[in-house]
Amino acid sequence: MKTLTRELKNWFIFLCILLLCVFYVGAAAQAKRRSMPAFTLSVYEGNVAVFACGSAEPAEILDTKIASLPPTEAERLMRGIPADSAEALQRLIEDYCS
Repeated sequence: MKTLTRELKNWFIFLCILLLCVFYVGAAAQAKRRSMPAFTLSVYEGNVAVFACGSAEPAEILDTKIASLPPTEAERLMRGIPADSAEALQRLIEDYCS
């Protein structure tokens, strides 16, 4: 009887630890998703372009040529400028394409 109780206790502890690990991994994944920007303003084939989160293909290619921008701004765009919302993206587009 003592052996059965000890085994149940060990299984209970194991399941608790497993459950905590699952919750931790889920919380870490959720935090990572929240930290990723919704959009990135960058460059595609010489033009300023909008990229959706995690996409390698542009969602929109704008008419502004990277060559027409000051070197510091062009460099910043080459690295990619994150935008957390559609409003932030619109402000960036107005700044770079007006």
